[in-house]
Amino acid sequence: MDKQEEAAPEFAGLLYRQTRNEAPGLAIAGLVFAFLCHEHVDSRLLVGWVIALALIVGVRLWLAGLYRSRGRRHKQRPRNPAWYYGFIAGAGLLGVAFGGMAFLAVRHADIQAASVLLFWLAFVTICTVPIYGGIRAPVLAFAVPALLPASLSMLARGNTQASAIGVIMLVALGLTIFASRALYRVNNRLLALEDDVQQMRGVLEARRTEIDKLNQSVRLSNERRQQAENEAKRASADLGLMKSKAQALSETLSRVSPLCPVTGIANRRTFEEHLDAEWRRQMRAKRPLSLLMCEIDEFDHYREAHGAQAADAMLHRIARLAAAVGRRPGDLAARYDGAGIAILLPDCDGRNAVRIADALRKRIEQQKIPHEVVHAGQTLTAHVGVATLIPIKDYEPAELVKRIDTALYEARFQGGNCVVSFRTMDKLKVEHWDPKTDDLLSKQSMLQKIMIRGYKCQPVGYPPSSVLPDKNADVETVCALYQGEMKLIIEGESMLLRAGDCIYIPPATTWGAEVVSARDVLGFEGVRTN
Repeated sequence: MDKQEEAAPEFAGLLYRQTRNEAPGLAIAGLVFAFLCHEHVDSRLLVGWVIALALIVGVRLWLAGLYRSRGRRHKQRPRNPAWYYGFIAGAGLLGVAFGGMAFLAVRHADIQAASVLLFWLAFVTICTVPIYGGIRAPVLAFAVPALLPASLSMLARGNTQASAIGVIMLVALGLTIFASRALYRVNNRLLALEDDVQQMRGVLEARRTEIDKLNQSVRLSNERRQQAENEAKRASADLGLMKSKAQALSETLSRVSPLCPVTGIANRRTFEEHLDAEWRRQMRAKRPLSLLMCEIDEFDHYREAHGAQAADAMLHRIARLAAAVGRRPGDLAARYDGAGIAILLPDCDGRNAVRIADALRKRIEQQKIPHEVVHAGQTLTAHVGVATLIPIKDYEPAELVKRIDTALYEARFQGGNCVVSFRTMDKLKVEHWDPKTDDLLSKQSMLQKIMIRGYKCQPVGYPPSSVLPDKNADVETVCALYQGEMKLIIEGESMLLRAGDCIYIPPATTWGAEVVSARDVLGFEGVRTN
């Protein structure tokens, strides 16, 4: 006997559950199929086909409900194979309905319409494989009458295109049969697993009786353990009280102490207080404030490889080097986070800050601290971010930290062991004169363009080889030329400004200039008024 026939009662349950799920899909497939056939089949015959299809689906749903009610009544799955064969018969009727209508339609349809109709029918047929769980009998009962007559009809036309479509339909039929066999093997394994589960349930039931006996013994042991736990809780409560007092004392000492206990330099709280004070002082003096942030490369790997104690000793050593960098009054080295050491340098411009940062990086590398986690023979290195600005009232100290974060991100991206300074140039906006949209370049047209953007300007002129002193404004500044060329130097970086160029400089940015053309430089400088 076929294995699928032996498993008929089990398959019947699966198939009748799928009957309820397939009904909406069959309704949609039938409506689309009827729409594709309506131009090639008599309308009365098509209406009769739709009614017949609805009756077949309705009878299948009724049988599915009856199967379900029988199972609930007897509290187990019906074992009569007649349910299985009934479902196969229903699938066969559906296949005959679709195949018969397709056979009638393709006889009167042209090649294009017939190909669309048959491809839709092939799609519906292939969909029966997962719907019927790969069970071969119902898949064949639907697929053969659905595809074979229309395929043979196309082959009988003798036309090359019609024959090709017929061959494709036969291939689709073969693929359907092959797919059903593959999916059936999976379902057969699932059924075997279900039998194993039933056997395991019997074994577990026997074990449950033994467990009940053991539970009684465990209950007695638990009572004794509970008594011991109560005594342990009382001792733990006394210990917790002492621990909380010690922790409170430690926190008090941490708040009072300005130093990091690991590195011996200032802690983050002290750093933030010092940064706030220096920010206000430099804002009054309109002097630059630089911040360096040094991070150890591959610090987490170093801690994992050498342990927390060795990592703390290494940080203490690096902190001493950082503290030696800032020796002037107002300079401060502090531990900012786990692997970060901050160095605050008041009255230090960007160029000197980068120079100091690179000197610190080289000193760390010269220590030759072993760090062979990533590569053999590798020594410890660090990357340093640098940011410099002149504080203004519109900015908070967090702006300096934000710029440091940007520089550190770029340093990590470059692979570490480098110094990266925050590039103010990236925040500049430069506009070039376009004669097509801005008209002819002149003093009046340039002034009009700047005033439209909300800037209050005044004309400026500089002779050749002039050097402009550094400037710093609390608001956004514009510099525009309509004659000559000038080199702008913005926080250590330079760019060439030609006639027709407008550059918008953010607030708190230090900039100067140098005339590089043989002609006088004429233009405008101004500040935003709105």
